[in-house]
Amino acid sequence: MLSIPFNAPSNSSSMSFTYPPTSKISKQSTTIDYCKPSRQNQKKRSPLFNKRSSSPSLRLGHRHRHSPSLHSRERFQHSGETVHRHMGTVVTLLATVMARDIIQPADRTFRDVPEHIQHSDRYWPHFKGCIGAIDGVHVPVVIDVKDQLPYYGRKGITTTNCMCACDFDMKFTFACVGWEGSAHDTRIFYSCLNNESYNFPKALAGKYYLVDSGYPMRKGFLAPYKGERYHIGEFRPSEVLHRPEERFNYLHSSLRSVIERTFGVWKNKWKILRHMPPFKMHTQNLVIVATMVLHNFIRTHEINNDAECSGSTEGTSFGSETGHYDAMVETISILDEPQMKQVRMRITRSICADDN
Repeated sequence: MLSIPFNAPSNSSSMSFTYPPTSKISKQSTTIDYCKPSRQNQKKRSPLFNKRSSSPSLRLGHRHRHSPSLHSRERFQHSGETVHRHMGTVVTLLATVMARDIIQPADRTFRDVPEHIQHSDRYWPHFKGCIGAIDGVHVPVVIDVKDQLPYYGRKGITTTNCMCACDFDMKFTFACVGWEGSAHDTRIFYSCLNNESYNFPKALAGKYYLVDSGYPMRKGFLAPYKGERYHIGEFRPSEVLHRPEERFNYLHSSLRSVIERTFGVWKNKWKILRHMPPFKMHTQNLVIVATMVLHNFIRTHEINNDAECSGSTEGTSFGSETGHYDAMVETISILDEPQMKQVRMRITRSICADDN
């Protein structure tokens, strides 16, 4: 079963990405399709076993924007062709093999309440059933002119719309990568839920993800009250909230901001996500997922070079990547399930009772 599907459902070449066994990954499939690499120093064919894993990390997050290839050649003392080839191998393995084990919930039964909620006077016990947050994120991509139209989104550039879930350790637990930038979050959402091959980690009874108003409130997905203030920036500091719906929305937004902070740390760490080279679209998808794998690995092992980036975003809201879909709010509301409305009402009453 798959955790990271790649999809482009609007055209005839759409496919659900499958993980090839490591032994069957050919040299051709692991080459980054970009441009012909230099064959300078081609005689130097010694394997880079001790450097292979560090090369992609350096190149994906490089700060040498103008000449990353030259910097990599100087750093590893090998030809551009060699670095290029090994980078392709590792990026493919990260995105197609390691992603299955690294981008997933720590416990798919979600038995334990996250410590972030359990040890918080603000969220406990109101949100004790919450297991994470879901949102969409747009990543700029380079598309051939003839194929660009469906990839243009609200920002006026070509992007791919990725639906992601994260936990309260700011690690990705699910990612669906490869949809066109113009695809609506609701469409991607239903595709992930209805296609079993995506292996979406669904919430069990009594558990739920936090979503914004761009998503329908289906079983296992808790949205805010529509038509009320929601984003943290819309509330004044130390403001006393009187309306129960606003109290709920404020805490919901504060707790759900973990997905926005996760996107912020991830994008800030991997510069290639802001300046994607003109690889083939399939390769650009691989790069996106590879950076998610590395993001999770760094956070799991608490590698120091991520500490500053993580700390600088704690308690900060980056703003929604997708924003509100005001014109679609009423339509989406029709899809809300009564069961989740009752869950939201119980939480609202608990919050109000706690404040009194």
